[in-house]
Amino acid sequence: MKPSPGLRAALPALLLIVLPQVGTAAVETVTIDGIPHIRNSAEPSLGTRRIELEELWRAGGDDEEVFFGVIADALADSLGNLYLLDRQLCQIFVYSPSGEFVRVLGREGEGPGEFRSPTDLVWMPAGHLGIIHRAPGVVTLVDTLGTPQGSLRLHTPDGAASSARLRAMLYRGGTLAASGQERTVVNERLERRRFLALYAPDGTEHLRLMEAGTGFDFENHRYLERDDYFIDRGGWTLGTDGLVYLAPERDHYRIDVFRPDGQCLRVIERDYEPHRRTAEEKAAAANVSMSIHGRRVDVEAIIEETDPCIARLFCHPSGHLGVIHSHSNQDLPEGVFIRYDIFDPAGEYLECVEVASPGDVQRDRLIPLADGRYVLLRGIHDAIDAMFGAGDPAAAADEAPAPLEVICLAPAS
Repeated sequence: MKPSPGLRAALPALLLIVLPQVGTAAVETVTIDGIPHIRNSAEPSLGTRRIELEELWRAGGDDEEVFFGVIADALADSLGNLYLLDRQLCQIFVYSPSGEFVRVLGREGEGPGEFRSPTDLVWMPAGHLGIIHRAPGVVTLVDTLGTPQGSLRLHTPDGAASSARLRAMLYRGGTLAASGQERTVVNERLERRRFLALYAPDGTEHLRLMEAGTGFDFENHRYLERDDYFIDRGGWTLGTDGLVYLAPERDHYRIDVFRPDGQCLRVIERDYEPHRRTAEEKAAAANVSMSIHGRRVDVEAIIEETDPCIARLFCHPSGHLGVIHSHSNQDLPEGVFIRYDIFDPAGEYLECVEVASPGDVQRDRLIPLADGRYVLLRGIHDAIDAMFGAGDPAAAADEAPAPLEVICLAPAS
């Protein structure tokens, strides 16, 4: 793995500062090579806060007028309208703040405003809605009425059209960032490299913050989970001020904070023991496959004993940093769907938030929105299994899964 700027190993501490305490948690700053490392204890300074969610409206499910395939992403606009990206149907369903169906945007195809296998939504600099899909290095653009607004094609620093397959893109505070994968042929061998890069508004790459290969050893048919960790799987986000947050290490609760010019401002850490997997969890993680020249081959999977420390970073509605970690869905109190950590802009671990919501953590997904609401995708994992044919055939023969349902929730007043 190529480290991002400012990453260092085994460097001496030059300065130790104890920060003022808000609660009982210990926070100290160690400066290494001029970069402050904010080191938090395992306990948040403000303790644990529980959020009770209440339902605002719902759609789909047994409603015969609305049918969802697989909802891949959800975004809200400044008016409170909700945009639901359906990966299977290649459409965007739009709902008003009160839950009234408004319209459908887009459709499957290759023409203006059309897309295939979409994965994410992003608000773009001109206020248009960007749809990230499998077309290499291209984001389809539409306005909020669905009118095509062209596309954004990413380019390499030398101006060549990028062939990268995008995984995620964000635009906040004047910063445009994207992660994806590039495939190149080196000495007659195909190499795959994943990356996180920053771009100018016209899509030209101007800074690559991090890149790494994959954990597949194609010559020996091996998969090394430790080497396959990369931040493109939720391990990066943008703050409202355009700062970049990324979690560069699999087995260390560490978040590096960068300015858009690539300068590392600080490193945020906290005392943390990752979740140790059960035998069943290890077996599930070992369920990987490898394809060489279109032919599936047997793989020797080298799987770790623990989950990655950090599962996902997100910008909390307060503007603070939210961190979903390996214990976020483990040993939860009754009624709690998920827990996550909140850090202030200076890097102090403020609180653990427990979100009480209806739903089954094994079957459903809870998406936080930028305006403080949440979207519960009830039955999303069943819908994904049905889309890819990965469900239990015996169970499917007995009873078909319930249709996917979307529930909009908000913190109880």
